[in-house]
Amino acid sequence: MDDRIKDLIAKLTMKTADSSLDWAKTSRDNEFICKIGNTSVTVDRYYYADEWDGSDGTIIDICILNKQGEQIDRHYSVENNSNEYSILSALHSAAHRRYHKIDDIINGLISDLDLI
Repeated sequence: MDDRIKDLIAKLTMKTADSSLDWAKTSRDNEFICKIGNTSVTVDRYYYADEWDGSDGTIIDICILNKQGEQIDRHYSVENNSNEYSILSALHSAAHRRYHKIDDIINGLISDLDLI
């Protein structure tokens, strides 16, 4: 994965964490999409099993889509504690939290508990 893609992932993660970007759910179980200008970015986490060599694990990928929704670039990493997997996992987690508004829910729970 080249440094520009790593920079893109870091900026997406930061802008998601500070609530500057909104994410929507796609039809896939763990895939989220964010529209930025005329392009979109998806981040997905899924399980794979290779029937040939018996390997399995989790893959996280990021795809860049053009304005027609066509995939023009894709980068992925298999779970193996690599730096690439870690930064993709951080982005996926941030998108998941933002889509489900987890931080807002936790803050609401804390406020409600303070009233009890």
